Order: sequence, then structure tokens, then C-alpha cells
Amino acid sequence: MVEPWLQLHAQHTAHAQTAAAIESTRNAWSQHHENDDARVRYTATYDDVVESLRKRYTEPAPDSWLAGSNPSQDQDPDSFPAALDALFARLKARDAEAADIETMIAREKARWYRRTLRDAAAGTQAERLMGRQAYLSALEGHADEGTTTEAGAAPAPTNSSTTTYDWAAGADAIHRALASQAATAPSVDDVLAKLATAGPDAAPRAEAYIDLFLRDPATGALPASCAAAAASLREGTPLDAVFARLAADAAASTGTAAPRAQADQHRRKLAELRRAQAAHLRDKAVKAETRQRRLRQQQQGPRVDAEVYENLPDGVAVGDVRACALCQVLAGLGVGAQKVYRTPERLAETHDEHIRSEHRCAAAEDCVQLTDEDVDMAGSDDAASPVICKECAETQSHAVVYCSTRCAAAHFRQHRETVHVPGRRRDSSKSVEHDTKDLVFEDDDRSKYHAEDITKFVWTLNDAVERFFKGKNPDVKILSID
Repeated sequence: MVEPWLQLHAQHTAHAQTAAAIESTRNAWSQHHENDDARVRYTATYDDVVESLRKRYTEPAPDSWLAGSNPSQDQDPDSFPAALDALFARLKARDAEAADIETMIAREKARWYRRTLRDAAAGTQAERLMGRQAYLSALEGHADEGTTTEAGAAPAPTNSSTTTYDWAAGADAIHRALASQAATAPSVDDVLAKLATAGPDAAPRAEAYIDLFLRDPATGALPASCAAAAASLREGTPLDAVFARLAADAAASTGTAAPRAQADQHRRKLAELRRAQAAHLRDKAVKAETRQRRLRQQQQGPRVDAEVYENLPDGVAVGDVRACALCQVLAGLGVGAQKVYRTPERLAETHDEHIRSEHRCAAAEDCVQLTDEDVDMAGSDDAASPVICKECAETQSHAVVYCSTRCAAAHFRQHRETVHVPGRRRDSSKSVEHDTKDLVFEDDDRSKYHAEDITKFVWTLNDAVERFFKGKNPDVKILSID
């Protein structure tokens, strides 16, 4: 783990390097252009400046705080680095504002600050000085219930749904609490200057820490009580671990170490449980609302827009209006738009193209009709009917249609691993592997498998029409897309 002081130093270094790169870009342009108009220069160097900023945040140094927010190459598209890179692409295309990027980075920095301080010795010290309630209020914008403050008062309670937590103000409150007990503590600028002078090697960096945090600032002498800590730093022990040991030794000397440590542990566990409970309740409420919305849609049944009937061309009867079967089913599921035809002529002209463009088999070029010469799609039985993926429609709010049960079965494993499993990890209350009882595994390591019965995972078009549309609209004529 990179020490927070080194991360802060790396951040300042990266800031200076990026500023220098941007200034160099602008100067280079000015040297080759007589018209040094600021607006012209801004437009001409815009892409290069944005790229310099992008590299700073999406390609951070290994010891930067941002490096901890960057996962491996197969990262979640919703993760911070992927989302930030996408936002930079929009900024370069002039489809976003620099303020949007600043806001996203500030949110991530706040998360990093809270996570780092919570695990650091300085966080433990701040909690002791401020009291549990005030510390949590400053750190996360809320406090444990049923606790009292030892020093200082917690800010007034806020409603997180209507207010924005000011993490900078919280950080300042914690800094003031720590500074009140260490009037001679070095400033941030002093620490960063000393680390810059020490360079990247561990030995001079350890001496810099000793000079900054252990020596008497008035005399420069190393107190006897800090000798062991200095030795640990020289041996390569992280600064935070050294200070945690000093704090533990100080608490032990007063006989309060064990009870306080146990109380701290219980309070942290209680806070974690409360956060987890709150997150669970929020997730549960969102899912309940989603289920209710889909239930209302299914109970109401999809309807052809009234204006279709009100504005029919002369000579066209209501009975001539037709609706695409798949469109009506998907609309009933809340994952698609309706397609209707006002006249038989319009149907004949556009329906085939509609099928090709809107209801193409999800397997695309790998469709079994294209890759397997033995597949016979003739006939009107369910095996040759389009099928709709149940899980995608019910829990992930998008439509996935295969040309047949055979095609769905052929691509089941790939679809499950690339769509269903990631979706369950993000949104579902079900276990990621809840469907294994319906799988047939083909090898010992369970890496190859197929669906025991593909109809447990898909609806055929006929079933879907009966379930989501026909029963509620018995007089409406629906086209087949076979």
C-alpha cells in the first residue's frame, strides 16, 4: 500500500508536470504562428490540452492516489477510470464541460480521502479527539445514533437525499482537531518540500519522516521515547504503522488500550452494519418500484396509440390496422416501442425491412441459420419461432431476441456469462449462480455447460403473445414474423 503522504506528493508532482505540458503546447503553437490571438490558440490547441489532462487522470503514476481507483484492463464500464475516460472523450468532442470532469474527480477524491483516513492512525486519533459522532459526521456526513461527543459538536443532521455532503469542509474539521493537539506539527507544504528533497529512495525518505514527525522542532533532538519508532522507519516500516504503534503504546501506558480498542471495533462494526442496511433498503425500494411498474404495464396491456385510429386515411377501416407481434410483446414488457401499420399497403412495403432492422437475431453473424447447414427453419412450430430472453426483459430492461430456440441454446453459455452474470453482480438480489440447477455441465471444472431446457430461459413468440398481449386484447390482429 502506498503511503498517503507519498500519494499526495505524487499528486502535486503530476499537477506540475501536466501544467508544464499544457504550457509547452501553447508556447509551441505561439512560436509557429504570428497571430497569437488567445481565442485562435485555444481552438488550435484544444485537443492536445484535453489529451494532456486525460493522461494525467487515466494513466496515473503507480504511487498516485488515482492508481488505487484504476482496476485491471477488463474493468467494469461503470467504474471510475472507464467513466472518466468516456467523459474526456466527450470533452474532446465538445459534448461535455470541464466542470463535469472536475465534479467526477472531486467525488472520487472524497471517497479516497474517507477510505484512507478511516484506516489510518490519524483517523483513529481524530475520532478520539472529536468523539465518534462528530468524527463520522465530518467524515461521511452522518453520525451513529446513541453516541455522545467528547470534544466538539457534530454538525446539524442533514437529509442526504436533498443535500450534498461537503467533504472538503469535513476534511478541514478533522484537520483542525488534529492540529489542536499538535501545534508544532509541520505544514503540508513543509512535508511535501521535504519529500521532494529526499527523492524516491526509502532511506532518505525515512530520515525525512524522522525529521518532520519525531524530532523536537526546537532543538532537533530525537526524544528517547521516539527512538524505537525512528528505528522502525529506517527498517522500512510504513509511517502509518509506526504512528499506530506509538498511539497504542501511549494508550497502554494509561491502561485504556484494550477497552478502547474493543469499543472502537464494536462502533465500527455497528456503523458498517448500518451502512449495509441502508444500502440494502435503498436497493430493495428501487427493485420494488421496478416490479410494480412492470406489473402495471402487464396488467394494462400494450395499447395501439389512439391517434392511429383517430387519424386514419380516407377509406381505411379500423379493422385494417395491424401491429407487429414482437413489438407489442416487448412494449408490454416495458423494453421496446410499438410498431403498427395503418394500411395493408404500408404493411407490405415496410414490414420486412422493419423485421430486418429491429428484430435481427441477437446472434448476428453467428446465427445458426448462417453457420449450420443442417438447421431447417421451415414450419410454424415453436422450434422455428423467435424467442425472447426472459432474464434480460424482466431484470435488465432490454430486449434480446433469437431467431429460434435452437439458436438461443447454441449461444446460451456466451450470453449468460457476458450479459446475465455481470448484470446479476450489479443489480440482482439473486445469487449469481442461482440458475445452476438448470444447467448441464460437460466437464469437471464446470467451465463448459448448456441449458438443460432452453425454454426455462426464453419465451417463444406464441407464448409471449398469449401471456403479455392476446389475453388483454382479444380482438386485435397481430402479425406473425416467422
